[in-house]
Amino acid sequence: MDVEDFGQAEFLIEKNAEGFDQRIVQQGKHYQSILHMIPRPKPDDSNKTWQEIKPYWLKAGWQIVREWETGATLKSSQGGAEVWATVGVANDFDEIQIDIVEVGGSKVALTLRPPGATPEKAGDKDDFPYLAHFPGTTLGGTSQDPSPLDVTVPQKDQERVLAGTGQVIKSYRYPASVSVLQFITVYREALTKAGWQIPFESQGLSQSDGILLAHYAQGGRDIWVSMHIGAGEISVAVADAGADDLAARLDKDCHVPLYGVHFDFNKATLREESEPVLSQVLGTLKGQPKLMIELQGHTDNVGSDDYNLKLSGARAQAVMQWLVAHGTETSRVSAQGYGKSRPVASNDSDEGRAKNRRVELARKGCQR
Repeated sequence: MDVEDFGQAEFLIEKNAEGFDQRIVQQGKHYQSILHMIPRPKPDDSNKTWQEIKPYWLKAGWQIVREWETGATLKSSQGGAEVWATVGVANDFDEIQIDIVEVGGSKVALTLRPPGATPEKAGDKDDFPYLAHFPGTTLGGTSQDPSPLDVTVPQKDQERVLAGTGQVIKSYRYPASVSVLQFITVYREALTKAGWQIPFESQGLSQSDGILLAHYAQGGRDIWVSMHIGAGEISVAVADAGADDLAARLDKDCHVPLYGVHFDFNKATLREESEPVLSQVLGTLKGQPKLMIELQGHTDNVGSDDYNLKLSGARAQAVMQWLVAHGTETSRVSAQGYGKSRPVASNDSDEGRAKNRRVELARKGCQR
């Protein structure tokens, strides 16, 4: 028998007025079991098998909500607890399939502390300070990835969106009793209470895997987190864009891609989630009074040269206008579009094209 401390299942109930089947999803402690029948019954005796076992369920206090030839949806409310069950007989496979949910909430909760005013450090054997591990899980390892984090929101983004200049990834092993539903629910509630925004989450009734995307943009911090649960492993990837020392990177590399600056599809309209990165650029300019910069717009190779040149220039102008509107002297900033002429990755993949769609902060006079 498989048991989830907090899961969900779908139950067939009565038909609606138009004669179509209706279903209801119940959440709580979830049990699934497959019983094999000995001796094996004849394939066409599924109805007979159900009629033989039905009296035992009724005698135990269960009520039939919906019945069909080879099984039923049942409900029990004994002792004040609401319990739903589906029993289905499949003689072709020598099986009786049982799905049960004891209706209730998750008994696990997390309290997360908000990120601090300055970037925190976490060792390879430690959790992220602002992301406590799920109870019962075990940290398996930590890795570094120099690529920006994929923060694409399906149904909202028509092309891949990136953030940060690198990511730290921690992987955890989790017990079978932890369901995708419980993981997503517990972290969504804990992150929201700690001041995070949840741009996207995904979980299916199959409970095979799930994704949770979170963004923290308060107190000068700009942190993106992507969590994935499935196949016995939890992956937590963090891109702490606010931890990037822009002034030092400009001294070293002459230019820095601002992947956290996002625009509407095929437009130069800045999205709200871009503000933390823009504020970081603003702070860098205020802290370096002699710094002169050029905002450089770049695109992928989709579209004509003329179109990409205009779009990249308009996006660079939008960033410059934001900086000027927030106190930057016009003499210190300029904007230039370069279209698709300066790719940093191959345009043969979605990821490569996403890296090429960017605005860069470039230090004037720096030739490295």
